[in-house]
Amino acid sequence: MPTTENIEVQVDSVLKQEAEKKLHQLDLTPEEFTRFILSRFVAGELDDSLEIANEEVLASLQEVIDNATGKRKLPAYHDFDSLNDALLK
Repeated sequence: MPTTENIEVQVDSVLKQEAEKKLHQLDLTPEEFTRFILSRFVAGELDDSLEIANEEVLASLQEVIDNATGKRKLPAYHDFDSLNDALLK
């Protein structure tokens, strides 16, 4: 049987409390949830989720760089309604 090791993580107290509430509803402890997520990550079951987020972030950053260098002009919104309309298209 493999030996076990501890992982210590510091999080905001409000985040911890909210997570514990939700985990309690699922009958899980933070430790069980951490083991679950780490196991899925090692098995490659979270790769797609992580890659999509990274690709989206990189694309967003590239848009900002292109806008700053004049390569591409991003649309400007001067009020909430026009921004909201564009987001809902």
